[in-house]
Amino acid sequence: MLRTSNHKRSLKVMVMVIAVLVAGIAANGYADPLGPNERLSGPSVVGTLTLVQVGTDATIFIVSGKCRGTGPIEGVDVFFNLTISGLNIATSTAKSLEGIRFPNAGPFGCLFQDTSGGDLILHTVTAGKFVNTGTVITADVVLLYVVPQ
Repeated sequence: MLRTSNHKRSLKVMVMVIAVLVAGIAANGYADPLGPNERLSGPSVVGTLTLVQVGTDATIFIVSGKCRGTGPIEGVDVFFNLTISGLNIATSTAKSLEGIRFPNAGPFGCLFQDTSGGDLILHTVTAGKFVNTGTVITADVVLLYVVPQ
């Protein structure tokens, strides 16, 4: 049987852990990148991401990987690139890249029988496979489709 003092001590520890987690989420400014009528589906693309800083406001994203899912090109190699602005590669971390949205970048036919491109979200960046030289980033990633609910 548990003694009351042990139970109270365990409760205090759990409250402290929850407080630290909430403070960490608030400090990182986590925000859900999805709209109110959207959800994630996937994985749609699993592969390698390369980011190259071009000037001060443009970054080229290059993704090379395999299409996953139940679509007609499941398992097929896919490749796409996209230029965006507002990302500083020198200060980027694996965690800070997660949630970046790639509009209309989805490989055709990768998701179910869908023939449209669709938006992708950078869902997971493998920290152990993340390399940042200050001007180029390479990482293993998982990108998911954004689909309407």
